[in-house]
Amino acid sequence: MQISFSTYLHRAFVFSGLLTLLLALAPSGFAQTAQQIMDVACANDIRQQSSNTLWESTSERRSAGHVFVERTIETLDGDVDLLVSVDGHAPDGAEKSKNDKVLQGLLRSAQAREAMHTAMLTENKDAATLMQALPKMFLLEDRGQTDGIETIAFKPDPAFQPQTLEQRAIHGMSGTFYVERKNMRLTGIDAVVAEQVQFGYGILGTLDKGGTYMLRRVEVGPGVWKTKNTKLNLNGRAALFKAINKQSEESKSGWRAISSDTTVLQALSMLGVHP
Repeated sequence: MQISFSTYLHRAFVFSGLLTLLLALAPSGFAQTAQQIMDVACANDIRQQSSNTLWESTSERRSAGHVFVERTIETLDGDVDLLVSVDGHAPDGAEKSKNDKVLQGLLRSAQAREAMHTAMLTENKDAATLMQALPKMFLLEDRGQTDGIETIAFKPDPAFQPQTLEQRAIHGMSGTFYVERKNMRLTGIDAVVAEQVQFGYGILGTLDKGGTYMLRRVEVGPGVWKTKNTKLNLNGRAALFKAINKQSEESKSGWRAISSDTTVLQALSMLGVHP
């Protein structure tokens, strides 16, 4: 299981406040600033987390010159991923061994399932903090609406002080947010690393200028939006001068709603994983 950058952007905890609620319920003609639009879009995305819906989907991921197809089932304790194919063929070798080890570990060990649940809670907390901060990181400019999609340009707000490495990386980007106005949902991001980002004054690493990130989302059910496409192209340097060279592209499809009380063991059975 791999936690992607896009995962951090579409998971979070619930915003509170009467202003957010009033803005979310306001008619589409209500005059809103770019800041207010992003506040409501993020609040609605956050609210989805408490909707208690679980889904099955298929993903195609292109990374390191290979194409990986995975089947994913969401559960109460996190996502369970089954590697279906690599470069159009049934998986074998190291990739299959790695995936089988994870799935068999979940099947045999209650401790592994508990650790997965704990990791999910930590991930959700981190994502929540990031999503809550997202509208505050940038100077926003409304570029108008086309076919129901509001285009909002963003660039780093120098007054914002990032609190985590993830916030620092995202705060270094400029680009465009796309918000579907009917439902007030974030439907896309186009971003570029505007200037080199340094972590720990460069001691912990850097993120090079010019890196790009793309995200597109679609409504898969009433009020439920999922990430359909992501594309990442980042370069830099990690601690001890280790090069960062991250290029990946992922598309998801075939969403199907499943029982909202699906457990890890039930998901493994659905995927045909047996002792």
